[in-house]
Amino acid sequence: ANTTATPQGTSLPGGYVADLAALFVGGSAFFIAVVLWFDNAQGGLTGNGVFHSFQLKPWILNPATAELDQSNYLYYPIFGAGCRLLDLLGIFAGDPRRQVTILNSLTGGVCLGIVYALVRNLTRDRAVALMAAAFHGASAFVLFLTITNEDIMPGYALLLGSMLLAGLWFGRPTHGRVIAVAVLFTLGWLIEWRLMFPTLPAFGLALLLADLPLRRRLALVGTLLVSIVATAGI
Repeated sequence: ANTTATPQGTSLPGGYVADLAALFVGGSAFFIAVVLWFDNAQGGLTGNGVFHSFQLKPWILNPATAELDQSNYLYYPIFGAGCRLLDLLGIFAGDPRRQVTILNSLTGGVCLGIVYALVRNLTRDRAVALMAAAFHGASAFVLFLTITNEDIMPGYALLLGSMLLAGLWFGRPTHGRVIAVAVLFTLGWLIEWRLMFPTLPAFGLALLLADLPLRRRLALVGTLLVSIVATAGI
């Protein structure tokens, strides 16, 4: 009998990087086009972005004297730098309330690439991965939060990336892989701290369900927790 595995799906390795680039560029351009067409940075439903724009001002004008926010520890430094760059480029200069929508659109493009990478690795099917990325970008949660000035998208993108790696690696986890996931996950919840709560238990449970001796599984969970604390401390 012929026991040679037959590749499934239509994916071609040579198109992987090109697809990721196209999704980021094309997806970001689409989100920005919707931002310009919609022309409503709050989406008509929330005023949080106005509040965040005031807190961003010190990080744009004089970051050396700006104060950190414990619940959005990395958000303001990162997006403050992004707004300064947009000021230099003349994009909504001096208007962080609208500049955040552009930065969110870019993170939305990153999310499309992450979903594509996960689905393509799981299915080995390029068409299915492209459709999954498009479906993700068109979902109400992602689309609305990408085209408005809410603060969740950068943390969500990092969290999604950590979930991608965990989904691909935690079936056969190593300490190095666990550390990589923990670092990326921690950077995500340092942008928006509430992202920690629905995700950390799932990571721990996934490691506990790995096909490994109990002692090694417990050691990997310990590595996850220590890496999270260490990354946050650093």
